[in-house]
Parts: sequence; C-alpha cells; structure tokens
Amino acid sequence: MIEECVAYFKAKPEFDRVFKLMKKQWEKYGRAAGYIILKDPTAKEKEVLGKFLHQDYGYPADLAKIRFKMVSFQEALEITRFKNLDIKDILDAYFRMEISTTGHKRMVAQKKQADLFEALSKRVSHPLVADWFDWLRQSRTSGYMLFKSWVKDDEDSACQAIQAIDSAVGCLDRSAFPLAVLGAQVTGNPHYFDRNTKPGRLLISCLGHIHGVTTPSHAQGILELYVLAKITPDDISSSVVIKNIDLFQGDKIHQGVAGFNELNEPCVVTLGNLANVSHASSKPCVFVFENQMVFSYLASERLDNCSLVCTSGQLKVAALKLFEMLDRKVRIFYSGDFDPEGLQIADKLLGRFPNVTPWGFSEELYFKALSSEPISDVRLSKLDSLADSRLKQLGKSIKDHKLAGYQENILDFYREDIVKKMMENK
Repeated sequence: MIEECVAYFKAKPEFDRVFKLMKKQWEKYGRAAGYIILKDPTAKEKEVLGKFLHQDYGYPADLAKIRFKMVSFQEALEITRFKNLDIKDILDAYFRMEISTTGHKRMVAQKKQADLFEALSKRVSHPLVADWFDWLRQSRTSGYMLFKSWVKDDEDSACQAIQAIDSAVGCLDRSAFPLAVLGAQVTGNPHYFDRNTKPGRLLISCLGHIHGVTTPSHAQGILELYVLAKITPDDISSSVVIKNIDLFQGDKIHQGVAGFNELNEPCVVTLGNLANVSHASSKPCVFVFENQMVFSYLASERLDNCSLVCTSGQLKVAALKLFEMLDRKVRIFYSGDFDPEGLQIADKLLGRFPNVTPWGFSEELYFKALSSEPISDVRLSKLDSLADSRLKQLGKSIKDHKLAGYQENILDFYREDIVKKMMENK
C-alpha cells in the first residue's frame, strides 16, 4: 500500500513542492506540526491541492500563497484509501530515506565526532600533541572549527593530518628542520605543512599550544613561532638593513659588515648572516625606521656616523634578533608611519624591549605628517588593542581624524633630532 501511495503522489508533480516543505517541518518538529506555506503556486498546483484538501484555491485568481496546517494533510489522507498510512512513513518512502529531526541529526553527528576524537586520541603518541588535541576539542577555537569542517569534507585526510603532526613534533624533539624538509620526512610531500594548507594551519595551532603562544595569524608571528619550535626559517627572505652597526662572532668582528661600515654605507643582513653572530655593537643610540625611503634619505646624510636600522615594514625575525644582540644600555629609537599598522609595530617592540623608545610618535608631529589618505574603520579598530600608554593618546587622535600620516612629511624632524640625540648621548 505504501508503494501505491507514493506512486500516486509522484505521478502528480504538483505535490512535489508540498512534500519538500512537509519534510522540512518534520525535521524541525518530529511530527505533523506547523503550517505549510506554498509561495507563488501555479494554477495546476492550486487545482490539485484544492481538490485533495477540499479547499478552493482558485479564488482570487492572483492568490500569492497556499497556507494550510500540516496536520490537515494527514486528515485529508484519512478519507482516502491510504487512511491507514502514517504521514511519516509516506515521507520516508517518498524521499527514499529515514527522515530525522534536526535535533536527532545533531545528536548523531556529535556522537560520531566524539567517537572520532576518542579514537584519534588513542593513536596520538606524543604527550604534547595529545594535550593539544584534547585542548582543541574543548576550546572551540579556529583550529577546532578547521578540523571539524575538514572531517565533514574528508575525514580520512583530516585524521591523517593529526597523525602527521604527531610525527612532526616527535621529529622536532630530536632535531631542527626547515619546514619543507619536515613535511617531506613525515609525509613525503615537502609542501604538506605549508602555512596556507590545512595541515600547516593545524601544525601552527599545535605549536602555539605547546609553546604557550596565542595562535598567530600574520606571517611574522608564524615565523617567530617556527623559530621557537626549531623549524628553521628561510635564511634569505628575513632580513634587516643596518648602517654603522658592527657584528661579532665571539671576539672576532664580522669582516663583511665591517667593510660596509668603513665605507659608511648601509648593509643588508639576512637571518642566515646572523646565525653565527654572538652580539652586535653600535653607537649609544640606534635609530630605527619602518620606511625604506626615509632610511635611505637619512643614511645618505652626513650624520656623524650614527647607527641606523631599517625594518621595511612589519618586523622580521632578523630585525628582532638584531635588537636582542645589542647591548641593553643602547637606546633604540623606533619611528614609523602614523597609521594603525605603524603604531601596532611600535607597541609590539615597546612590549618586548625595555630599551626601545617610541620616537616621533606625538600628536604635534602627526598633524605635520598628516596626509589626505583615509583609514578604514576596520583598520582603525586595530588601535583599540594598543597596550603602551605612550601610544594610546596618539591612537585616539588617529581614530578621531581617520587619516594616515607619513614619515616622509617630517624628514627635517628626524634629521635634526638625530643630531640632537647624538650630542646628548656622547
């Protein structure tokens, strides 16, 4: 009888939209409840449904929707030869599947996920990875959401990634590896842990948890985390430009850098160059510039062989390592553009190095450096996270005016202040 009933309704395509709407209602309530609302019904749908439900849907002619209680459909069945059939059984047969409520589906999915996490936990051997994986399923962070989504799309690949991370952390316990070599050793694919891949993003989440670091979202933070975890970075892409700063390997001066200093010329120093450097020596003051053009301009000026550094925007590991190698008695004056990113970099440096001083970050100089370039509200929101009190008031002014200020507009200040500070710190 059920097959005959389904054949009857499928033979009349005018019922198809109604059945799909009833399926949604059953998934929502688990019973024949609520209203079925069929929008923009065709003339044929009005005719067929009206006849079945004993209603006149032909008037008015421009009727925009048909609305009836779902239980009315069950009641209409009661006066047909299908009166002994339950609407749930009819829906199951019509869609060739057992229709479950949304709540039941959620419960089944949650149990399946819990079982998967439990099974994977037993296959993870490294205790730090096991701790991370347990934290992952409880934290509901972006790493958890990534893994959950990946499991839904490709469960096998997602599970393989956890086991690969388990092996990778074990490898890092024994030795340092470049990221590509680590990927190749663990999986045979040198790009497996690239930071823009799903395994790479999960590895970053794991390493962050192991080393007590909030999972970084920007390239420089990720690179710093890699260094902490003994993943050796690309020695060339991370660099810093210096002038009149000597590097030492033990008690021996780095002859290559010394040659540039003798010529009073800037020198590009890569992370690889710094690998065997024990410490750095400079004048009592070091002046740091975010902006390459400003650095180049001042480096070409005759400023009593002052020590200069150019970070070229976001702080690279090479620049941070250089600052760590300088004597703590050296005063580092950091300058940057008057925009959210410039203040964020300064804030990060101030929080990390006690001998760093914000240089030129005043409201007076902001107005002199002011441009007509607007700053979006999204970028301005970054100023809310400033921690250093010396930058907060300037951040408020930038938010109020919503315009960026640039170092190129206050070159005279930098040149004159360098001379002044060099005289004061002789």
